[in-house]
Amino acid sequence: MPHYAGGVSELLHLCREFAAFVEREPSPGADGSRSDLRDLQLLTLRLAVCATAPTRSREWTFESAPELSDERWDRRQIGARFPQLGMYWDLLGRDLGSNSRTGVGDAIDDVESLYSDARDALDERETEGAEEAESNFRFSWRIHTGKHATALIDLLPELRADDARE
Repeated sequence: MPHYAGGVSELLHLCREFAAFVEREPSPGADGSRSDLRDLQLLTLRLAVCATAPTRSREWTFESAPELSDERWDRRQIGARFPQLGMYWDLLGRDLGSNSRTGVGDAIDDVESLYSDARDALDERETEGAEEAESNFRFSWRIHTGKHATALIDLLPELRADDARE
């Protein structure tokens, strides 16, 4: 596991927080499950705000950040970590115009894409440097990962509400 010494941008810090959150043990019980969904939503929102900010963010350190797993998690592990997630209906096009249509999304795939890009950015920081890692993460966010984040951010409040009713 690489050691992250020195300062890093807020974006890379959030990548670390997101990856560590995905890899941690689920909170116990129904209240823990709701709490995990809330935390997933908040972390995704924070990552979205930071990834779309026009300027480089403030510096952080990784010294107090939780350790990450040596092995990356896969779809099976992410699905077990968040059992409430699965397939959902999604509005494709999102413009509500005549070209919009309904499609199917996969919340586990959404989390997996965010997690994978976050881990890629952290690995790239070690090999290419923080500036390159952040730049590549932002590019990936614009062309791919941001769509997964948007879908997840839209879905999670609904899942939390459904979970609270049960």
